Amino acid sequence: MLQKQISGIGDRKSEKKSVSDRQSAAFIVGQCLKDALGVSSGLVLAYRPIDSKNEDGVLAIVGQSDNGINSIYTRLKNNIDGLLPGTIQIEDDDGWYLLVSLDYDDLIFGCVVLGPKPDHKKFSSNEENQISSLRPMASQVLLGVDLTLGFSPVDVGDLVTRAVEAEWAKLAGDLHDGPLQKALMLGGFGANVHDPVAMARLLSDELREICGSLQPTVLKEFGIAAGLDWLLDWVGEQYHIKTNLSLEGIEFGKRLLPDVELALFRVAQEASNNTIKHAQASKLDFRVKLQKKWALLIVQDDGIGFDAQNISISNSRMGISGMLKRAQQLGGDITIDSVKEKGTKVSVKIPRTSSGNQGSLF
Repeated sequence: MLQKQISGIGDRKSEKKSVSDRQSAAFIVGQCLKDALGVSSGLVLAYRPIDSKNEDGVLAIVGQSDNGINSIYTRLKNNIDGLLPGTIQIEDDDGWYLLVSLDYDDLIFGCVVLGPKPDHKKFSSNEENQISSLRPMASQVLLGVDLTLGFSPVDVGDLVTRAVEAEWAKLAGDLHDGPLQKALMLGGFGANVHDPVAMARLLSDELREICGSLQPTVLKEFGIAAGLDWLLDWVGEQYHIKTNLSLEGIEFGKRLLPDVELALFRVAQEASNNTIKHAQASKLDFRVKLQKKWALLIVQDDGIGFDAQNISISNSRMGISGMLKRAQQLGGDITIDSVKEKGTKVSVKIPRTSSGNQGSLF
């Protein structure tokens, strides 16, 4: 709904129009969140950048502008750095307010203040969860509009740096947990090695596996279908899981844009890792469907499953947050369906026209 309402704004030719469009986008976001909660007031703030037309940081006021929301604004303005990503309830003289951060990858560039709750009641957990589910979309809409209009609410280079650092951290963990331990054993540290030749071969295999996972040659040279087929072959061979790849609207050798292929492959890779580590599955299926505007991928196993309704995306060790970010960076989305003892299905869809440039972050 937010994206549809935003779609009509944006004019790079006029600075005055750009400021107006930025405020219009903020008003729409504030209105949607306010209506979702059924409260009387909404205030949309932008901490960075603060342009000449809104030096106080206020982008939009939705509904009533009462003393309570002005008081909350004053408190926020003096403690911008104290705001954490997510939602938080704070109390003022006229009731409870909900603060909703606007952020990308934990970089906060603004917030929305909603309230007060009628009858001086706190917001329920269901209400907080409802707003929490809308928060990523609200953040992406405003950040996308700002970048389109030439503002810089966050340092895009910082986002890239964080992503690279995360990849390096994962690589370091993979090297530490496998090859490094075996290398130390071969060097005489730790447990005695009864068969050094076999250990060296295992070390070589693990290093080759890590190098291949960084950027598989088959994906780069032959495309997503061949890359996914290679991944399934590797999973089946290493972990004795029955695998299957089905293709619809795409065939071996047909290429998508590199960013789209890499995102689909990484999601399949992470979902496969979850199957291997957690699912106790005997079967893993990949299904790829190419539509006119979308590239779809479904990764499904027959493992033990989990309660998908009660898992935190941000705190999960299953890489769900990373998969979601990869899809959202190209304008796509992910859904996860899982029931205990009935397996897990991860579905991702990504626009075929994603180009991986600055605008495709959203």
